[in-house]
Amino acid sequence: MSGKICVNVLVDVPGIGNRPYSYYLPPGTRPVKGLMVSVPFGPRMANGFILGEGLEPEGVAVKDISTLYDRRYLPPADLVEFGEEVARYYAVPVASVWGCLWPPGVPRAKGEGPLEETVAPTRKSAPGVRPANGESPCEDLKRPELGEMNREQVTCEGTKPLIVRGTESFRFDVFLEQIQNEVFRGRGVLFLLPEVRAVRRVKDKIRPLFGETLAEVHSGMTDKRRREEWLRLLRGEKRLVLGTRLGVFAPVKDLSLIIVDLEEDDSYKAEDHPRYDARTVSVMRGRFQGARVIIGVSRLPVNSRFALNSGTYDLLKDEGPRYPGEVQVIEARKYRRKGKILSWKMADALKDCFDRKGRAFIFLNQRGYGRALFCGDCGYVPVCPRCSVALSFHSGSRSMVCHVCGHSTPVPETCPECGGYSLKPRGFGTERLEEEFSRLFPEVPVFRVDADTARLEEPETTVGRFLSTRPACLIGTEMAIGVATALQSGPLELVAVPFAGSRLGLPGFNVEEDAYLTLSRLWDLLDEKTGVFVLQAFDPLRRSIRWIAEKDEDLFYEEEMEDRKALGYPPFGVLARIEVVGKGEGKVREKASGLAEKLRAEALSLEQDEVSGEGRVTVLGPAPCLKERVRGAYRWHILLKGPDRAKVTALASKAEEIFWEIGSGTRITVDVDPVRLV
Repeated sequence: MSGKICVNVLVDVPGIGNRPYSYYLPPGTRPVKGLMVSVPFGPRMANGFILGEGLEPEGVAVKDISTLYDRRYLPPADLVEFGEEVARYYAVPVASVWGCLWPPGVPRAKGEGPLEETVAPTRKSAPGVRPANGESPCEDLKRPELGEMNREQVTCEGTKPLIVRGTESFRFDVFLEQIQNEVFRGRGVLFLLPEVRAVRRVKDKIRPLFGETLAEVHSGMTDKRRREEWLRLLRGEKRLVLGTRLGVFAPVKDLSLIIVDLEEDDSYKAEDHPRYDARTVSVMRGRFQGARVIIGVSRLPVNSRFALNSGTYDLLKDEGPRYPGEVQVIEARKYRRKGKILSWKMADALKDCFDRKGRAFIFLNQRGYGRALFCGDCGYVPVCPRCSVALSFHSGSRSMVCHVCGHSTPVPETCPECGGYSLKPRGFGTERLEEEFSRLFPEVPVFRVDADTARLEEPETTVGRFLSTRPACLIGTEMAIGVATALQSGPLELVAVPFAGSRLGLPGFNVEEDAYLTLSRLWDLLDEKTGVFVLQAFDPLRRSIRWIAEKDEDLFYEEEMEDRKALGYPPFGVLARIEVVGKGEGKVREKASGLAEKLRAEALSLEQDEVSGEGRVTVLGPAPCLKERVRGAYRWHILLKGPDRAKVTALASKAEEIFWEIGSGTRITVDVDPVRLV
């Protein structure tokens, strides 16, 4: 025995799961669960987290911990424990989730001493909090007019998660009243929004009310500022967190309320490891820490509708479903103009709008001029050298750009394959739509919002200029929808969607729902009485379009639920997606096939009641991903599907262990509750 303290460390390295490794603590320190450290791991240094004191293994050369990170950032014990619960739910190593509990770029610890003594034990009152019998700085603020029964439903503690459905102003009024109540009582509040722009807009609204008690947590901040905010939260100096999905793990003291607005936005789902969903984690955290959870929606996602029907959630709404204005559905096969985006019927609707000095928004979720260039002589299509996708043509810069990895190259004078001069754009993008529109309506000011124009001017500025002009037209991708919703100074007279069914050909169990939610957000931009919603589609009988024509959202939900139940998709089943990635196409295919075979054997063993629950887990695949090659790496995936979460999660948690037993050279990602299957 060496006399040193030996601790178990969970090392944050892919492939080792939750297997602890033994290390010696530096002299004069004691182990604290969840403390971040740096340790020698093979030929490299790796970050890890102390699990607790352990026995010194016999016959093993135990190494010293190289670095202790600044102990001021140590998460509270209950948050560390909660991280373990999240890791179990998403079938990922605990270390990967514990890493989310620390801000980025934490410095090394200075000096020695007992770890417990470095965390401030006292709680300070948050600046701006109303003292006992004091006056609120928000007394003059307009509060929502809720009925007595509804107000009790919102304010009572320990209830089920509450869905607040309605306009942005209605939801914000409800949220603001609840935030005031909690902050003025000295409690903590977590307010999540799907994107950084939304966080900044809400911050500008509420900072005058809450002052220095307001903290931000999102990727638009510098690492230094995020660390500063993290420390103030740990000390109790700030009580209200406004953030994106990163904020779901913020160390808010005395947390009593969690708000998740625009739950229908899939930006809450992390795209990198660990692939948690902040919407789910918020509900889990509320249950774990005894905080109320309020969820804001403009239209109900399928899972939320199911939760309401089953009594899992409660509902507060300002009114019934909104079906504003007139709806026109155009069958593209009959009325389209050859080689054009706008059919003559859609062009007529736009003309009527502009004759009335109205404002129109044309939605096209494809930036650039066209999806790709095409050689009319030999059929050649330029493809990204690093990804298995065609390069999109951008006429303004005369370049071809990969919208996956960002690779860009000038447009060649001749076809690289045959030397011909017949390279022409195929498909339609916002640049091409702007050009076509200007030819049809040269007198009408046109504004464009997409990822390309956002580099030149803030989308809020562009949309603001559009909203202050009559007549005017806005052409935009999904980026424009959120901005137009937030900045709307008045409803629009027309919204046009030239390719209303463009997403419905993609693989996935929820493509109809994606189209439904997008079209719903567009519909809500219209004037209640005079607005016109024009949808152009090749298949107007798809339910994501038909419900709009019939102004009956129940039609969509009933058909969607019926199909999902028959096929065992969420919310009637559980999915886990396992992605295998590597540089060699053959090796990726081989590893994915070997993993799928072993997972099928494991699935059979789960049926022998090793894990409680009913129903078997089906292993589908492997198959190449829709974008088989991204940034030079090949991608194959496997899908686990079953009615019982415990069994699906148990099998998913074994995937990484099995994967590393059958060789190296590739990597694996486990995604429980995926929102995309591509």
